[in-house]
Amino acid sequence: MELSSAVSGKDWVSGRELGTGERWFRGLLAPLDIVPGVNGLTKFSSTVRLAHLGESIGTVGLRTGVKESIHQGMNHIDNMVKTAGQQSVTRLKNASSVIIDTTNVMKNKIAKDTVEAGRLVDSAITQAKNINPSRRMGLSIDDAGDVGKVRIPVENTHAVENKLKDVLSRIDGVNLGSGNSTGTVDVVKGSSSDRLQEKFSVLMSLEDAKRYDQYWSKLEVGMNSEARVATGKLSSDSFVNKILPNKLKEHNISFDEFTELKLKPDYLLNDNERKIMQDIRDSVPRPGKNTTLIKNLPEKDIQKYLDGDYTSIKGFVAKAVDSSHIHEYSHVRESMRLDYSYYDNYADVVVKPYPEDGYRYGYIEFKTKNPDMLSPENLEIPYGHTMNKPYSGWESNEWPWTGNGFTSSRNDEVIPEWTLNKFIDLREGAKLHKVVDGKDEVIAIFDGKMFKLLH
Repeated sequence: MELSSAVSGKDWVSGRELGTGERWFRGLLAPLDIVPGVNGLTKFSSTVRLAHLGESIGTVGLRTGVKESIHQGMNHIDNMVKTAGQQSVTRLKNASSVIIDTTNVMKNKIAKDTVEAGRLVDSAITQAKNINPSRRMGLSIDDAGDVGKVRIPVENTHAVENKLKDVLSRIDGVNLGSGNSTGTVDVVKGSSSDRLQEKFSVLMSLEDAKRYDQYWSKLEVGMNSEARVATGKLSSDSFVNKILPNKLKEHNISFDEFTELKLKPDYLLNDNERKIMQDIRDSVPRPGKNTTLIKNLPEKDIQKYLDGDYTSIKGFVAKAVDSSHIHEYSHVRESMRLDYSYYDNYADVVVKPYPEDGYRYGYIEFKTKNPDMLSPENLEIPYGHTMNKPYSGWESNEWPWTGNGFTSSRNDEVIPEWTLNKFIDLREGAKLHKVVDGKDEVIAIFDGKMFKLLH
């Protein structure tokens, strides 16, 4: 939870320490995990109250300011976070769904009451910051060591209220009026990058601002906390962070609905589902000459590359930006669906290159020597025969290959896969990795002819 991050001072995904600006911003974002959810509010209309606390907001003092003791006030705020987390609130996605399915009059009533809830939370946070010593919330104040200086009261920035307005104003039929609350920055039209810089530049870097904006987009499509943790480990330029949420909103489907489609082989998709999946998969940018790709290897193939028996690559690959965060054996086996098997005619046995009880594998991190080898004729999306652009390598699907362009991962990872139907030469500098019990080590570098051991 975001407020938990603000209170603890640590990022809930990576565990790293947060800076002062980040900590306050996460504290401001946190109430939106509580306010819009169906279980987070007793109701959207009439008097807005937070649910399952046993006391009204008025008792906590959110309408009139934090009137009770420091300890009691902070306990109430912390309880809100814990309660919301335990009840798995459905957050903004549910609020948007409720609004979309009502008349415009009701839409505006619900929207305005939701914004009112945001005002209450803004007031609580402002009062808490003004009344409570910073260390009560685990928050640091600049120049806190300058004892004796006059402390200037913190003004209400209305950050939560304005973020709610920003989200709700995108829904057809909702009219929240013009203008924002006093002390806030107007929503800036134009490119996403310009808007983020204008809104968040005083609080964090542009990269962090991108991630917060993507956090909201993932909430809007109903991505659960486990999936947000998984995708939070990826680059902000990865497909799942940068493109997927917008494509899901375009097709009006949730992340869970997309996951269900992703687990269907192409021949089980109906015409509409097939159209949606192909449009989403085709939105993944094609690899270019400077794109880093990853090819996973069974343990037995590592030595073949070291001996010079293998010097090129063919078959299924993924872009590093979408998959380089996956290292632990069982994780990569599931995410890339390496739990396949094949029949060895010569040995007359069924072979599983990545056995279930395995713990070692390898992978090559590479760029192609010849960019022409990345043409659509050689680097294909592995579509099945029912899709518009079927993969030329196989006549029919063989599970766990889906034929819809994504791996059939069941662990909230979203991996767009690609297939090289001819061997390609590696560019000098390619890295051969060996992973044992989750420990990833680069063991050799490609010198243009073969891999050379580092030790």
